[in-house]
This record gives sequence, structure tokens and C-alpha cells, in this order.
Amino acid sequence: SGEQVKKYLFSTVDGERIESVLMYYKPQAHESKKEFHISLCISTQVGCAMGCKFCTTGNLVPLKRNLSADEIVDQLLYFKKEGIDIDSVFFSGMGEPFANPYIFDALEMMIGKDYLGMAARKFSVSTVGLVPQIQTLTDKFPQVNLALSLHFPTDELRLPEWFKDLPFDDDAMEQTLVDEKIDNLLGVLDWKIRENTDVKSTFNDLFSFG
Repeated sequence: SGEQVKKYLFSTVDGERIESVLMYYKPQAHESKKEFHISLCISTQVGCAMGCKFCTTGNLVPLKRNLSADEIVDQLLYFKKEGIDIDSVFFSGMGEPFANPYIFDALEMMIGKDYLGMAARKFSVSTVGLVPQIQTLTDKFPQVNLALSLHFPTDELRLPEWFKDLPFDDDAMEQTLVDEKIDNLLGVLDWKIRENTDVKSTFNDLFSFG
């Protein structure tokens, strides 16, 4: 931690540890805003199975379990309770957000008018690129930002050995391998950026293979 970065270690009810990070950004010289922009980085899993070589969590902390929607949201609520006004929230802490199905429930609790009611544009999800979940995010929360960490130039490197150990049947595994091809990933990103009716109606055609 430093003057502009503060790390917080939380303990879950079953004794696991997760991290959240507060980041204070100084306003640029051309900006009229004089106060710091405060961004919160939150975790979605205890550990991670992705194995990204540049990531400390992925290399040192094996995946133990997904965080519940409550555990994800509680990280934000802690700082709100402390009176800290959060300007933006990044799902880029411990874990691959899209590998946790509860992320969408957590987003609903943070953004939904019946819950915290925060602006969707304040949220960003960082992912290694899980295509079906990118589509789900665009369908359910089109204004939530997406940050992509591709980090591998080929499909062979992008789909590591641990993919073969996932509990999928043969058909599901084949579809997963198709979904995760780089061409598909770039296509769905293009679709998310455009975000219009014509593109959405041709999504299935865009990702069909003969």
C-alpha cells in the first residue's frame, strides 16, 4: 500500500481471506474537479483457477470457492459504511469474475433500483475473455464496462491444460472450445461495442460454424 493505494484484507465466515483495494486518483491538470477519484477493486473468488502468469493470485492461490453475491457486495458496503464515497468499482481483484455465476446477482444488488441503485457506468468487469458470460453481461447490464486481458496470442496457449479437467461432457467441452476461440472473442467484443438491435439479432449467425 502507498499514499494512493490501500489494501484491505477481509475474512469470510468460513475463515478464508480475500482482498479489496482502494485507489485514489489525483485529478488531471485540465480537470475542474479538485477531489480525488476513488476507485474500489473487489474480489469475486477465493483464489483463482485461470493461472495467468502475471497474476499473483493465479500463481500462488489455487481456487477454493466462489464468493457468494452477498460476499461480493459486502466489500462495497464496508466502505460505504465507513463513509467513503466510491466513484467507480472494478471487478478485478482475486478470481476470474465471469467464472463465478453469482457476479450477475451481485451486479443486480449494486445497480438495481430496489437495492443500492448505483449507476451502471461506475462498474467495470475485468476478464480473461469468457465469451458466453460477456454476452450475458451485455444482455443484462449493457452499460457496465468491460476490461479484457487477452494475454495469449493463439488458441493453443489461451486454452491451457486445466481446461481439459473441467467437469464437462464431450458436447459441452466442444462448445466451450468453440466459444473461447480468439476470433469468437473478438467478434463478441465488437458486438458489445456496437450494442444495437441489428447486431444482437445476428449474434447466432456471427458465431455459427459450418
